This record gives sequence, structure tokens and C-alpha cells, in this order.
Amino acid sequence: MRMARIGLSIDDAVQHITGVGQMMRMLVRGLVEVAPQHQYVLTYIDHGVQPDFVRADNIELCPIKLPRLLLHRGLWPLLHWPPIETFTGKLDLFHVLTTDNAIPSRCPSVVSIHDLFPEMYPQHYKATGRFFRRSLIRQMREAAGLLSVSQTVGREAAAYLGIPADRIISSPLALPPEYEAIVPSDAALARFDLENQRYFVFVGRAHYRKNTDTLLSAFALYHHHYDDSHKLVLVGSQGAQAERIFQLLEAHNITNAVVRTGYLPDEEVKGLIGGALAFVYPSRHEGFGLPVLEAQHCAVPLIASTGGALPEVAGDGALLVNPESADDLAEAMQQVATDVALRERLIGKGTANLARFHWQKQAEAAAAVYESILR
Repeated sequence: MRMARIGLSIDDAVQHITGVGQMMRMLVRGLVEVAPQHQYVLTYIDHGVQPDFVRADNIELCPIKLPRLLLHRGLWPLLHWPPIETFTGKLDLFHVLTTDNAIPSRCPSVVSIHDLFPEMYPQHYKATGRFFRRSLIRQMREAAGLLSVSQTVGREAAAYLGIPADRIISSPLALPPEYEAIVPSDAALARFDLENQRYFVFVGRAHYRKNTDTLLSAFALYHHHYDDSHKLVLVGSQGAQAERIFQLLEAHNITNAVVRTGYLPDEEVKGLIGGALAFVYPSRHEGFGLPVLEAQHCAVPLIASTGGALPEVAGDGALLVNPESADDLAEAMQQVATDVALRERLIGKGTANLARFHWQKQAEAAAAVYESILR
């Protein structure tokens, strides 16, 4: 098995780290373990921050400096120049891990498919964003190898992009070891006066995709028809949707029953999840949905939607509802809040479900695809 020089784009793993960034970090660390014979060149746009999540003799960092004009909204992949090898030197393979734009290369490429939401719901994305994402779609179709974060995303890629299903290998995500090691903090419980309060929790940014509008409608039904003593805690940035959230709270007359925390450190988020009646995750669509595993790890009942890959990831460790039905979601909240046996069953099955996912499996799948191309 020959040694190869393999490039990986890791921008999301360097700063402002989201679920995709966590995936990149786990993949790189896993590759160092499962395929140590290769040299891995980690490429990222140079913003003055250096990745520090992995150190090994076969890891090489490659910060990229480009003129602002080329970086602006994906003009670099649109022009298909300069190739990544301009910065890295010769590569045998390049793995594109970004979610929005292609990265040009001379060597064969592998592309990770995170989701097809922009293609499935184009009306919720700006025309410019859809235009520049075309470069990534083109690279997916031309790639030597394709890895999807779930079987659901693989099927969607086949259906929406016309990519033969047998070209797409499923490479499921998992919780990073860092998450499992986080010690929950009660600081947020005290700060938001939730220490002696029963509450539902949602973690994520406010967006059409995350379905916060239906969540608020459902909680209003629950609050007014089932139990007005419980609260809903929204954890995460609301950004441009902040005013919309405020309007919905007033319209539903639940302003005093909903706690909006904004961004919180991981240990406080974990503390809030662990103290909740249930974790509610009603997304309209997810390519994977790491918060599902976070809730199951924290041993709280999970209410999730049937959107995208959520049923696949949650297994039988969640109460699943139609993401467009506020009535169904409110009823599910009532069931979990009042049925002790159901709560215990969801917690038990959720904990057992975690065994299906391990961060090293993702690296093993990627390494197998690399070898199939390199040999």
C-alpha cells in the first residue's frame, strides 16, 4: 500500500466551529490512526488562526492566502483557478470537506456531501448563494469518490443530482470525544432562574430549516392547553431572526414562558440539556443532526421530527413527529412530560442508540475510499 500525499480542506474546523467543523476534526484525527501511512496536508484560508486539534508527524498545515477578490463569495472555485496544488505542492488526492464551494485541484478529488437542503428548498436561499454552490455540485458529479454523512443524504444526492447511488459511500458522523468529556455546568440554570423549573430545550440557530416557527406554535398550544407552568429554553444565536422570534412570542402570548439564552459555552449548554424535560429538535430537514446524539448522550427524552436523516440517526430513541404539525409536536411534548414510562423508554433506547456511532468509523470509510482511488 503506497504512501500518498492527501489534501483536506478544513476551514470550518479552524474557527467558528459548527457540527461540520467537528466532523472535520474527528476525520483528520481518525485518519492519522487508521491510515497512518499517508501524509495529510490540511488546507484552510489564512485568517490568522492556526488549527491546534491534531499534531502528528504526517500532518502538514497549509494556510492559504488569496486576494480578497478571489475569496469573495466563492469566486475562486467559480474561476477554477488557481488549483490547490499552487499552495500545497503535488497531491495524489484532495478531499473537499466544505459545504458551499468547490476547491479546484489537478489531482482526483473526494467530496463529502453534508446535505442537499439548498437544492431541495432553493426558495430559502439567496440566488447568489445558489449560484456559487453550483461549483460544488459540479465537483460532486465529477469526483472520484463521494462520502455522505448519512444514507439519507446519499439517496438525496442520487435523486436530486443524478449521481449513481453506488458511487456514494455512507460515512456517518458521531459525537467527538471532547463532547463526551465536557463536564456539565449549572451556571446557566442559575443565571436564567431555571434551577427549580421544568422546561423543554432546543439548541440551534433560528432558521426556517430549524423550524423554530413551528416549535413556538407548538409550545404555545402546550402552554395554553396542557401546562402553563413549564418553560421553553431556546439556546443559540437568533441572528436575523431575532425580531421574528420576538413577534411570534408576543403573537402567541408566551413571552414570559420562553427563555432565550443566546450563545452559551458548551458546558452550560450540556447542563441545560441534562436538566430538561425533553430535548425538542423539530428541524424540517437535517443531513445528519448531531444534536440528536448530544441529547441521547445527556440521557434526556428526545422529541425529533421526521425531517431528512433524523429518523435514521435517532433510531428508536426518539418520539418522532411531522415537522409541519404544531398539534403533533404539542401532543408529543405533553406525552413526554406526563408519561414516566415513555420518558424512561426514550432515555434507555437513546443511550443504546449511541453505540451505532463512533468517530473512528467515519475515518475508516474515508480511508477505504482513498485506497480504492489510489491503488
